[in-house]
Amino acid sequence: MTISPNRMYATLVAAEGNVPLVLTPHQNRKLLPFTHVKVTDKGVRIGNRTYNSEPLQEYKNRHTGIPGQGRRWQIRYSPYAPRFVWLWDHNEDGWVEAEFIHS
Repeated sequence: MTISPNRMYATLVAAEGNVPLVLTPHQNRKLLPFTHVKVTDKGVRIGNRTYNSEPLQEYKNRHTGIPGQGRRWQIRYSPYAPRFVWLWDHNEDGWVEAEFIHS
């Protein structure tokens, strides 16, 4: 008898149950879409929205250290909740949050 991987998975879930994996906010942000933008005096601009915060200003005119990126940092955003964006600082392995200020 040959069983496909999907059929076997469905059979095992039915027998043992499904245990969902809870993601941390750090892991969840890595799943969001991203763009590479330069941090200016006014913050970052994604589409027609501008985001800024005091911690974000530390990255103004700062080089990322990634070849080919220059001063353009990776910014993650949620298309369904556009109030905040997050800059990924790969050097510190952390997120810098910026809030929507105006469009």
